[in-house]
Amino acid sequence: MASRSKALIYKRVLLFSLLPFSFFSLMFLLLQQPVLLDLSDNHQTEVASLKSSWENGEVIAVIHHLESCEGKDVQCWNTENENGISKRSLGMGYALAEDLQILGLHKADIYYSPQQRSEETSRVLFSYEGVADESLAQCDVDNQLLNAAMENKRTERNLVFVVYGDCISEFQKNLGASRDTPTYATTLFAINRSSGSKPRLLGFVKAEDWESTFGW
Repeated sequence: MASRSKALIYKRVLLFSLLPFSFFSLMFLLLQQPVLLDLSDNHQTEVASLKSSWENGEVIAVIHHLESCEGKDVQCWNTENENGISKRSLGMGYALAEDLQILGLHKADIYYSPQQRSEETSRVLFSYEGVADESLAQCDVDNQLLNAAMENKRTERNLVFVVYGDCISEFQKNLGASRDTPTYATTLFAINRSSGSKPRLLGFVKAEDWESTFGW
């Protein structure tokens, strides 16, 4: 009995002695998460890299849909569907569409979630050039968006997704960043230079910051 008691005491002492180590190990791992840069915040080197990679067709851009009108006291763009985007978000959408045209879409493959607000956002940004992808209907679970990116990214072609916020949060988590939900119409950029390799997160640009970020 005495030996059992000593063994139990030893195990408890060992357990409690390891707790601080476990805590600091966890904190270390959290601090190792890549910092998701706001590219409008004077990150000229990263923006130059993004422009170069875009020209080479090496970018995955994930766009959060425009403001939702669901459950809000705002007018919907499509008055027959309350699951779409708000009418007041169209100005921001058309401005973002112009910015995307300046960046260049001649090397872009565009897909959107079949969710109503993502479909409407794609129509505002890209007219009818986008393609609905059923695999993005639940892109906030099981690496779905990352898998879709790996499957659809073609050599020397940029890949653009229009999806809802939880998808982007999951995508960020899958690539090792914090699971933050971006504001409406924010674009997340990742670099993918070789086929089959995992993308590298670069940063994001809010819709209102494109001109100051890219300098046009």
